[in-house]
Amino acid sequence: MKFKLNPAPNYHCGASTRKVMLELTVCLLVVFAFALFYQFTAHGIGNVIHTLILMGSALVTAVVCEVLWAILVAKENPLDYLRDSFPWVTAIILVLMVPVNTQVYPVIIGTIFAIVVAKLFFGGFGTNIFNPAAAGCAVIFSYFATSVAKDVVTGATPTKTIAGTYGWIINQQDVLDKFMDQFGGMFGLLTGMHDGALGETCTILILVLGVYLVVRNIIDWRVPVFYLGTVFVLALIIGLYHGAGLWYPVFHLLTGGVAFGAVFMATDPVTNPTTRAGKIIFAIGCGLITVLIRVKGSLPEGVLYSILLMNMLTPWIERACVGVQYNMGKKVMPLLAGVVAVACGLTFVVSTMIAPVVPQPPKKPSFLSETQHLSLADDYSADYPAKVTGKTKDGSNVIYTVEANGYAFGHYDNAQPNVYNVTIDTATRTVVKVEYVKFSDTEYVGDTTKDSRFMSQFEGMSIDSTDATVDAVTNATITSKSVMSAVQAAINAARG
Repeated sequence: MKFKLNPAPNYHCGASTRKVMLELTVCLLVVFAFALFYQFTAHGIGNVIHTLILMGSALVTAVVCEVLWAILVAKENPLDYLRDSFPWVTAIILVLMVPVNTQVYPVIIGTIFAIVVAKLFFGGFGTNIFNPAAAGCAVIFSYFATSVAKDVVTGATPTKTIAGTYGWIINQQDVLDKFMDQFGGMFGLLTGMHDGALGETCTILILVLGVYLVVRNIIDWRVPVFYLGTVFVLALIIGLYHGAGLWYPVFHLLTGGVAFGAVFMATDPVTNPTTRAGKIIFAIGCGLITVLIRVKGSLPEGVLYSILLMNMLTPWIERACVGVQYNMGKKVMPLLAGVVAVACGLTFVVSTMIAPVVPQPPKKPSFLSETQHLSLADDYSADYPAKVTGKTKDGSNVIYTVEANGYAFGHYDNAQPNVYNVTIDTATRTVVKVEYVKFSDTEYVGDTTKDSRFMSQFEGMSIDSTDATVDAVTNATITSKSVMSAVQAAINAARG
C-alpha cells in the first residue's frame, strides 16, 4: 500500500481562516497608511485624494463583482458569500501594486479581471490557480501602461531609473553616488521615502510586518526567506561579475516589489505548493525569474510575473515533492541542489550577456545653425525689405530705428514688420548692439532671435566689412534674415 502525505487538511491550527485574513488585512492597511503618509509629505493632498479614490474604486468593484456572482451564479446569500471569500484582500493588494498616477478605470478593469476571471471562474476563494491580484495587475501593466492621471505628481522610481538609464548595472562610484542621491541613499530606499508603487517602497515596514505574520503562523517563513535570499544571491553573482559591489544585491532587495511580493503575494497558500520543499522550490523559482526579467527583460520589474509563472508550475512542484516529508534526504535535497545549481548557472550566463551602460551627458541643443550663415555680402532686402525710420545721436553712437519684414509677411493677414534699434559707433565704425523694439513674427519660434547668443554676434562688426558673417538661429532662419536685413539698412545709412 502506498501513502501520499500532504500537510492539509490534517494540519491543525488554532487560527480560523477569517481570523487569518483579518490580520492580513490589517497589515495591508498599515502599508496603505504609510503610502498615504508619503504621498502627502512628498506630493500633497491631491495625491492622497487620488490614492483614496483608487482604493475605494477597487474595493467597491471587488465587492460588487462577488455579490453579483453570489446572486446570479452561486445562488447563495451575498453576505455569507463575502464572509468566506474576502474580496477586499485582493483589491487592497492590487492597489498597493500600482503607482499613484494610475487612472481609476484601469484599476476597475484590473479588479474585475482579478475577481471574476482569476478567482471566481476557477471556483472562488481557495480554488484559484493564479494569484488574483497579480493577474489583475498584469492586465493593468500590459494594456494600460500609458494610462496615467496627468494631474497627479510623481517622481522617478529606482527600478525604472536604473533599468532605463544604466541597464541595471552601475560599476563606477561617482555614477553610483549620483544615482543613489536621487533616492536618499540606501537609508532612503529602506525607509521608503521615494516614489514607486504605492505599497512597495517602505521595505523596513514590510519586513517588520512579515516577521509579525510569520510569528502569528499566518504565512510560512520559507517563502519570503528563500525568495529574498535567492534574489540576493543571484544579484550578488551579477554584481561580482561586473565589479558592482555588495550594494548591488542589497539594492535589488530594497527596490521594486521584491519585499512586498515576498511577504504578501508569494506566500498565498492557495496558489503555492503545500509541502515545505515545494514552497522552497517555488520561492527560488520566483527569485530567479524576478532577477532575469529585471536584467534582461523589457520590463523594469518582474515580481508579479515571476509569481504568476510559478503559479503555473505549482502542480508539477507538488507532484515532485509529494509524500517526501519523512524522507527529505533521499529525494528532496538532490532536487533542491539541482534547482539552486541551475539558478546560479543561468544567472552567471546572463551576467556575461549584459554590459554596464555609462550614460552620456545630454547633448546641449544646438541654438545657432551649423549650416545657415548670414553674410553682409549678401543682399536680404529683396525678400525682407528694411527701412530706417528714425535716427538718434548719443555722442559718437548713432541709434538707427529700422523696420524690416519678417516671417509674418506672406503668412499672416495684417502682418506688421519687426522693429529694431541698431546702435553704431561712428568713431570706431562698428556695430555696438542690436535690439528689438517690436517683435511681430511667430512667438516661441522667431522670438528666439532675441537671445543674446544671436544678437551678440553683431557686436563689434565693422560697417566697412564686406564679408562679416553671423550664424542664423536654428528653426528661426527667416526671422534671423530679417534682423540681418535691418542691420544692413542701418550700416548703409551710417555709410552715408
